Amino acid sequence: VANDVKTPRETAPVYNSYCQEISVGWGDYQFESLAFHDSRQKGDYRCTGHVFAKYMYHTNAWFAFGPELDCEYVDWRIKRNEMGELIDNGGKGWFSNIDLLLNCRFTYYQKSVVQLYSGFSVGLNMNIGSEYNYHGHNTAAAFAFGLNLLGVRVGNERVFGAVEFGGLNSLNNMHEIYMLGSRLFTASIGITL
Repeated sequence: VANDVKTPRETAPVYNSYCQEISVGWGDYQFESLAFHDSRQKGDYRCTGHVFAKYMYHTNAWFAFGPELDCEYVDWRIKRNEMGELIDNGGKGWFSNIDLLLNCRFTYYQKSVVQLYSGFSVGLNMNIGSEYNYHGHNTAAAFAFGLNLLGVRVGNERVFGAVEFGGLNSLNNMHEIYMLGSRLFTASIGITL
């Protein structure tokens, strides 16, 4: 007698060597805002967090890679000291980080509609803004790298949502740090092609 009942492993989405996915998401700026924000400027500091778009190509059920574009924007109003005196020119400051990354993902658990994975990313960061570095430039390029310690993906063969815990960093040296501990948490939605 044939058994027509399928196990959860047999009903899990199967990724062939041509499976592709596209996703968009948002990542936090919590650590950086706590570490670098001047507490006297509460209410004068705004950040979009990280907004990103990602394409992933699955070579098999456990490995995928692809490019990602990540952007963040921060601005602040005039800075004053404890006496209320201006300590800069009274203008508005801002900066933006734009990252082009290559992601690698390793899926180590896949059952029914849930996947667990980890990964890393490397790429280029462009930091632009109103402030000048000690070389006299307001635009700088730097190495960017990220680590995804834990990713959880939930969805079917067409639509999914994912959360990731890790970090995104960018620096040239100890004096030129553009991101440190950024994007500790991300949430995204996507489709499988």
